[in-house]
Parts: sequence; structure tokens; C-alpha cells
Amino acid sequence: MQTTSFNKGYRQIAPKDRERFIARVKKALGVDSVQSFYDYKKGSRELKFTKAKAIEKIFASFGITEVWGKK
Repeated sequence: MQTTSFNKGYRQIAPKDRERFIARVKKALGVDSVQSFYDYKKGSRELKFTKAKAIEKIFASFGITEVWGKK
């Protein structure tokens, strides 16, 4: 994994699914605030391997396999 930003994958989430997606990722990361979610999304906060794998599984449930990167 070159970066811990999952902005690339997030951009592929349909707008109608974003609220549900954010809630699932926040739970997986163990954070309550949307700001913390966005810090992880941008790669400003480092992800542990187990949390990165959990995020990949959430993306996969939305049919997204290319997750990592800022673009």
C-alpha cells in the first residue's frame, strides 16, 4: 500500500451511499467524529494494517476494489 489515503475509493462511492459508508468506516476505525473520518480519508492519520483491511472489506461490499490513493 503506497498511501493510507482512501480518497480514490471514496470518490467511487455513490452519493446516495456515502452516509452509510461513512458510518461503517467510522465504526471500523473506532471514531465518532466526521472530522476524524476525513483525516483518515485524506491520509493525515496513519492506519494500522488491521483497520486498512477492514476498510478494504467495506469498499468491497460497495463493489470497489481500487481503494488507496489521493486521486
